[in-house]
Amino acid sequence: MISTQNRVIVSEGPCEAHGGAHICIYHRDFPENWSPGETPAMAARQLLNLFEKNLDSAGDPSHRQSIELAIADLWAFLRECDQNHEPTA
Repeated sequence: MISTQNRVIVSEGPCEAHGGAHICIYHRDFPENWSPGETPAMAARQLLNLFEKNLDSAGDPSHRQSIELAIADLWAFLRECDQNHEPTA
């Protein structure tokens, strides 16, 4: 398992169904929301879209703030991936 900023977690391992590598990403504060992808950046982009959709339906201000912080962490992770020249789309 690889951890970035200790809040965005990337796990890599074999995919039993396809025999290839499997990458999954989630945010430490929302482990129930995760996203698979071919690369960590692709998975992060997918998870970012999920959090942005969830932000629209967050009624409680503290829950909304937690989602906004997770979104900021994912953007920082994507910037780091971009600096490492990893594909994001």
